[in-house]
Amino acid sequence: WLSKKLLSQKIPFPLHQLLHEKVYAGWNENEKGPRPVWVPSEEEKSRTNISALIPGDDFSAVHKLSVRQPEAYWTKILSALRIQFERPPQKILSDKSDAAKAKWLPGGRMNIVQSCFAKRRSGDIAMVWQNKNGVIQRMKRAEMLARVRSVSVSLRAMGFKPEDPIAVYMPMSADAVCLYLGIVWAGCVVVALDVSMSKEAVAKRVKLSKAKGVFA
Repeated sequence: WLSKKLLSQKIPFPLHQLLHEKVYAGWNENEKGPRPVWVPSEEEKSRTNISALIPGDDFSAVHKLSVRQPEAYWTKILSALRIQFERPPQKILSDKSDAAKAKWLPGGRMNIVQSCFAKRRSGDIAMVWQNKNGVIQRMKRAEMLARVRSVSVSLRAMGFKPEDPIAVYMPMSADAVCLYLGIVWAGCVVVALDVSMSKEAVAKRVKLSKAKGVFA
């Protein structure tokens, strides 16, 4: 009731945090896991993607299915996520009797970024973020696709080849996300560099990865 009726974005965050600590003061994380910060209503749960995979909130049943029948489980998951393959896998899992030799999706070939856009509505909102001024901004899938493709085409035109490592030394932003996806779509490998890293650490990471380009 507190989170749904009383608390709002206008109330300082420290008060949110204080009430959360008081409400869950006796919560046993060893038995129940982390203290929840939000509990969805039944109506909210019914609109989630995972509700189609977990009938009646029976997570244990879904977990058993994933362990005992991985082919059935992951076939359903791949379909729900609309994962696209350039070359379909021969099967979901081979040599499942020996974990050390098991191979997932043998024979399959894909570029995961293509699955972000294939069979999706171009008018859907693909990214939501808050700019430096605190303003919430949105980008539709069509605009993101155009930007990602532009990055991919530009990289190929610059001479980068599939599997070339490319370092990204940028704070998280809409531009950084599109750049990351564009690099992957071009078949290159992203070398992610945290902006909090020192210059020495960045130089070492770039050298070790043998990055052929750096975006900063």
